[in-house]
Amino acid sequence: AIPRAIKNINWLEFGLAFGTIFIVFGFKKITTKVPSSLVALVVMSSIAVGFGLNYKPIEEIPSGIPMPRLDMFSNFSFGSITPYIFTALTLALLGAIDSLLTSVVADNMTKTKHNPNKELVGQGIANIASSIFGGVSATGALARTVTNIQAGAKTPIAGITHCLLILLFVMFGMNLTTYIPLACLSGILMVVAWNMSEAKHFMALFKDSKIDYAIMLITFFTTIFI
Repeated sequence: AIPRAIKNINWLEFGLAFGTIFIVFGFKKITTKVPSSLVALVVMSSIAVGFGLNYKPIEEIPSGIPMPRLDMFSNFSFGSITPYIFTALTLALLGAIDSLLTSVVADNMTKTKHNPNKELVGQGIANIASSIFGGVSATGALARTVTNIQAGAKTPIAGITHCLLILLFVMFGMNLTTYIPLACLSGILMVVAWNMSEAKHFMALFKDSKIDYAIMLITFFTTIFI
């Protein structure tokens, strides 16, 4: 599939993604007080819109907050949830592992120590509240956590601010997303993925332990290809 993909490159989308990556890395050398990913998103979106480029934008996302589904309590019966108990337990365990993994990565980046009980209780409360409004189960987000820390986050206030801004954006600004090129988001996510990969640590492990490195490679390729 890779040769076919290279042969059919959309150079406009490639340029938007490459420009985004260039700004994300380049702007950090100027200042870190303003998130470089935000600057890249605004600049490249402005160029795409200003020059009337024929790019692929984000499809329109519904705005506003859905009404709570309180009938899930009034019509509750154990029979309706019995078939899903083991599935829910599996998702809960996977969610816990993913959230704690995110916490460990954040610890390594900030030289701090998280409280796993607080993390999991907070995740549980959030998922319960989300389900009342029709949401699906979620975990601690590694990509957003890494991006937040790299943007200068120091305290939990950064996470709260993140949530409030998303709420305001959902309420009043979702129509703006229709102007953002998907390629810009691709570029930002590629940078986040590269930072999350800890490539230097990946290579350093080869010098420390060949067995550990072999296990990591097996896990790496199994995750990607299977």
